[in-house]
Amino acid sequence: MKKSLKFIIYIILIMTITFILCFIFIKPKVLNLKTTKEYEYIQNNKKNIEEVIIRNEAQLGTTCYKLDTNKGYEILNNIEIKKEAGGCYSDNKYLEFYFKDGTNKKIKFECENLIYDGKRYELENKVVLFNKDEYMPEEITEGMIVVSNEDKVECK
Repeated sequence: MKKSLKFIIYIILIMTITFILCFIFIKPKVLNLKTTKEYEYIQNNKKNIEEVIIRNEAQLGTTCYKLDTNKGYEILNNIEIKKEAGGCYSDNKYLEFYFKDGTNKKIKFECENLIYDGKRYELENKVVLFNKDEYMPEEITEGMIVVSNEDKVECK
């Protein structure tokens, strides 16, 4: 009886240690934006970017703002995925890159989360759009896109 009790305790101890090690070292694989075909195309054709547009689709309508090409590229490069996110349904934002050859690439955001291939990903720095003519936050962070009414363009 004592031998079997020791054996059971030994098995439970091994299972507990294995579970803890798996929990610590095996993490779910999250998307690396820099390996996506959209990012690679933008990266490889950086010099051929004609314009960058941020499109905001809300219940009240769709508005588009032209961004400085370097600012749009900087926003794209600063996107770091934290983890896969749950469902959220709110305004959609698209970071749209238009190229001189007529090609365009879009990066979609919903509730400040990146949407890629139907999955939502929480970001380290949320991508938020502010129109400084309507509201200006006290602090500007890396993921914030600040536009004005002067930047407004016709959506494509």
